[in-house]
Amino acid sequence: MIRRYLCATFTLLGFIPAMVLAEDEASIASIRAQLVQQGALAEDINPNRVTLRSDFKGDDDALALIAQLPDVETLFISEAKISGQGLKHLEKLKNLKTLSISHTGMKAEAVAHLAKLPIVTLSLHGVPLRHEQFEVLTKLMSLKSLSVSGPSIDDAAIEPLLEGGNLSRLQLLGTSLTDSSIAHLKSFAELEYLSVEESSRVSPAALTKLWNDLPKLRIVGPTGGIPASKGQPLGFSGED
Repeated sequence: MIRRYLCATFTLLGFIPAMVLAEDEASIASIRAQLVQQGALAEDINPNRVTLRSDFKGDDDALALIAQLPDVETLFISEAKISGQGLKHLEKLKNLKTLSISHTGMKAEAVAHLAKLPIVTLSLHGVPLRHEQFEVLTKLMSLKSLSVSGPSIDDAAIEPLLEGGNLSRLQLLGTSLTDSSIAHLKSFAELEYLSVEESSRVSPAALTKLWNDLPKLRIVGPTGGIPASKGQPLGFSGED
């Protein structure tokens, strides 16, 4: 299952905050205290990270509260009931660098609200991404690491992303991509890591050919295994 690739999953609470941006330490501490009291926020010594409890369910109102924390750089959201309106609140997080959204029921159109954020690392799982959403992702000028999954991602859908970019890490998990899309990755000069695990229509031959253009690339093939460097077999598990 794709879910096992996520490094962490967190959920949100149902909570209606006042829409005021916190600008001083006392206000920020108060907001965090409210989240802790509601059983949503795990206590964290890093003031720039929001770590939400995995056993707490919630909705858009929690995102509105989190959006009042101006210094948040990292946010993980999983299995919460969020919508495009909820995601719109995140436009206030001008320092947000890492965002993970997985299995929230969020419609793909909501991705448009991410276009102006300075995101460096983005994970979107359980979101049926199509051509329009990948057009939005190309507007994320700071993006270096992207992880997406799902059968809706085919050659036509991902076409905007393949026009070039500065990605150093790319995970395309359980997609409907073919060798045609893999061939276009040769223009990604900064790409250091590629995973196409469970993308069964991608052939080992296409991945091996990609090494001719990107010899330093580490690859995880359709069958999984540890990342392989040029000359190593794809799909090696590291076990005897």
